Amino acid sequence: MTKKFLRRLNRKRTIQILENVIEEVGQFYKSSPEATQEFLSENDFQCLIYSKLRSRLYDGLENILACNVTLHTEVSFYEKAGLRLKFRPDLTLFFRKGIKWSDRDKFDWNFESEAVIAILEIKFIKSVNKKVLKEIQYDIDKLSELQKTNSQQNREPKVYLLCFSFAGAHQDKVQRLASRHSKIAIKFFPSHLN
Repeated sequence: MTKKFLRRLNRKRTIQILENVIEEVGQFYKSSPEATQEFLSENDFQCLIYSKLRSRLYDGLENILACNVTLHTEVSFYEKAGLRLKFRPDLTLFFRKGIKWSDRDKFDWNFESEAVIAILEIKFIKSVNKKVLKEIQYDIDKLSELQKTNSQQNREPKVYLLCFSFAGAHQDKVQRLASRHSKIAIKFFPSHLN
């Protein structure tokens, strides 16, 4: 098997694991009465998704991926190398080999565009108003730009907007905001109260 084939296989398997974790967390949030006490902020969702992803990628049968894939929170994406900070998505999955150290004497690193496997942005919708819809639109635009910026040779990173809604099922409003960005996978999970 060639390196290219293995990398494609790892990308596909990593995304499959990621989507299983997203669905598992979403179903728990949708169906469990305890979920309303467990999730008080976006960070709670971020921590649970990170924890489940990490254990699936690095434990058991999937640990072959641990050699190749790395998971990070709040990684800084810059406009151009070394310039102004552009975005910091909630979770990012990379191929380990694509991360390069610029200077080993200080914490200075960068990554190749093709190293980005998936980018996640998480929204915990506590109420729906103009401000919240504006924040969601900003995240959608951010994901779209990150996907374009990190695309290489028909290999776009998979981008996700995960919406956990305590404020009722406003999926139609979120879908309308994202309608011109068809490559963003939007997952919407209303709480069990809706």
